[in-house]
Amino acid sequence: MSSNIDIRNIVETLTPDEGVVSFREFVLGEDYCNAKGIYSFWLDEMGTLTDPIELIIDGSLGGKCQRGDTYVVANNGIRQLKDLVTHKEPDTSKETTHLLFVEGKEEATSHTYYSGVKATRKFMMTDGTEFECSLHHPFKVWRCPKFEWVQAKDIKEGDLFKVDLSPLKLRPFEPTVIKWNRNYNHNLRTISTKIDVRFGYFLGLMAGDGCYTGANISFCSLDVELSSWVSKYTGRKIRVDVKRNGLQTVRMDFLKPFFKKLGVLGQNSDTKTVPQVILDAPFPVQVAFVRGLMDTDGYVDDRHVGIDLNSKELLRFVKAVLNGLGVHSWFTSERGKSYRFIIEEKVDLSFLFSLDRKRDRLRKQGKRTDYSRGKNHILLPGLREYLDDERRRLGIQFTRLDRKENNVLDYYEVSINTWKRCKTYYNLLWLGYDVDIDDSTDVIGVKSIGRGECELFDLTNPISQSYRANGVVSHNTVFN
Repeated sequence: MSSNIDIRNIVETLTPDEGVVSFREFVLGEDYCNAKGIYSFWLDEMGTLTDPIELIIDGSLGGKCQRGDTYVVANNGIRQLKDLVTHKEPDTSKETTHLLFVEGKEEATSHTYYSGVKATRKFMMTDGTEFECSLHHPFKVWRCPKFEWVQAKDIKEGDLFKVDLSPLKLRPFEPTVIKWNRNYNHNLRTISTKIDVRFGYFLGLMAGDGCYTGANISFCSLDVELSSWVSKYTGRKIRVDVKRNGLQTVRMDFLKPFFKKLGVLGQNSDTKTVPQVILDAPFPVQVAFVRGLMDTDGYVDDRHVGIDLNSKELLRFVKAVLNGLGVHSWFTSERGKSYRFIIEEKVDLSFLFSLDRKRDRLRKQGKRTDYSRGKNHILLPGLREYLDDERRRLGIQFTRLDRKENNVLDYYEVSINTWKRCKTYYNLLWLGYDVDIDDSTDVIGVKSIGRGECELFDLTNPISQSYRANGVVSHNTVFN
């Protein structure tokens, strides 16, 4: 046997003192999966088995996977999990060299993993984020007095996920090209278009106020700045419709094969998606795409900075890019077919707009602080029980003023946007104990939980055993 793992030693070390656990529970346990060499050990062992009944492992080693459209923050941009996993053989891994960006650090992956179609848990979060993952996939969840890894099957409504808001740098990059065929005077020509920041901004403008549902490709806007920019970029003239309040239209039907090449031709405002070329592009191009959307459909008023769109898929990408920039955002409501999306202003958001009137409004009005993240109040797991025990032990009583000052309600719930104020409340009782909350910590709460079934994918990060998934800290599938 080529592996140097001593399974008997691991069993003696990891088996709980309380009694015997099932083999399935044992192999899916975090300690077992983190033991170095486990995966290679079983690969060697399978070759020595004479009877297939000798060993049956139900599920993958680790059992930790998520839906393919989960957004992952890599060192060079936002990527979907399914695009990082290039193989489709169930319960198999493949070596890889992707670089991830998690909790402010750049870390290299070692494997990607495809699990096939499996049963899942579905989480709807208080900020509108959706997660779908295997029953055993762990997330960093608040367990008083710190964040701990908790498997999906053990997560409850009201639990708090740890949000990662470490900003990804906008690094210089060398533009690549996309080639497409244009029929010009019955002659077929191959056109090379640079995938640069201007390219990303153009596609963002078209995703906002562009039309590519059929043969007519056009951009329509009342903003002279935007229509002039599109006219210059495409080399097409602006047509002004006086009867429609001076609506300016740039017709560019010659781009029909271009949008067909991108895979978005025929999409309308409800069905528009992020082109794959943007999903694969460097981070500055992705930010430029979001800027195009914000210039067309974003808004700045006296209370909010946000964006309204009919396509939730576009907004999911906007949210992922903003998370990569260290900016928290959330869905607030659905108005008919439209989704309303609010952006938090902890940093200067002028980089989100190229349109002068919106940038000026940002500067003149300053930060808007009178908004909230909705009416959701989240129970801090363990807080009520702990405070009750400490009150009895110390013989003290918390007044309504105490709760009000720390934003704690009668049932020890806290508003999701000010939950960190409870740190003061903890310190009243913790007597110097280090609570894992600081100014950079943010959370989202579990609003509802459902069941499902879908294809599942995952990564291996041997450094921190984690990665950033849809903005939160997520565990990986371990292969060492």
